[in-house]
Amino acid sequence: MAAEVSSSSSPSRLPSSSPSISSSSPSSSSSSSSALFSDSVHAASSPSSLRVRVCTGVELPIVEVPLVRPPPPAHKYLQRKYVLDAGGPGLDQWISSHGNGLHVVGLCGTHPAVRLSEPIAVDFATAREKGEFLTKRVHRMVHSMNSVLLGTPQHPLCTITLTDGSKYTPQSCVNAPCLLLECNPALTSNPAMLKEKSDDAGFLAILQPMEHATLPETVPRVTYLSYAEYMQARGLVPDPVILEYVNETPTDCEE
Repeated sequence: MAAEVSSSSSPSRLPSSSPSISSSSPSSSSSSSSALFSDSVHAASSPSSLRVRVCTGVELPIVEVPLVRPPPPAHKYLQRKYVLDAGGPGLDQWISSHGNGLHVVGLCGTHPAVRLSEPIAVDFATAREKGEFLTKRVHRMVHSMNSVLLGTPQHPLCTITLTDGSKYTPQSCVNAPCLLLECNPALTSNPAMLKEKSDDAGFLAILQPMEHATLPETVPRVTYLSYAEYMQARGLVPDPVILEYVNETPTDCEE
């Protein structure tokens, strides 16, 4: 939106040779001075734009200014990919890769734990029971007794219990051996966040792939889908803002 330009002295009209910003002609000179300096914002016919009258000392036509909606932070700052049927039909998960090499793992909106009954408990003991505890120096990094090595993409992260009694066990979904750096503590005290904010604050865990470590050939890999591929596979309508942004983002985060 253009800023207001005014002065305590009497306004001077723009020279007649000044370029016009619109093809429509200005109003007649009989308009009052209050009309010349009005700075009103008008609602446009479309909710995605504003109509603004610019104050420049002369009356100008109302100009429609489009409002650009930014993409969600989860897609703006991280490279997100999707895994379908991670452990069973419909058990979809997302994994967001940060530039520092860390991965954030969460549940998609199509996962039964998000779209069905309310979660009442999230237990992260499963990951620690199935994982390998590290007590030695690994790849120039010293890890505490709490560090857990998740050896495969199918490694369980937690156990989610719903109000109807059903249980689900999300997986790590990283095609590399990785360390479990953090389990989302907010889910332990507030399991409902998994359903309410599954796309960001309701993430499951943060993982760190181990440097120079690879999976054995016998371990099956997971297949990553882009945002558009995931929405198409589930018959959903993609958000045009996200779709345009992710199409312009390099997809170099595959393992």
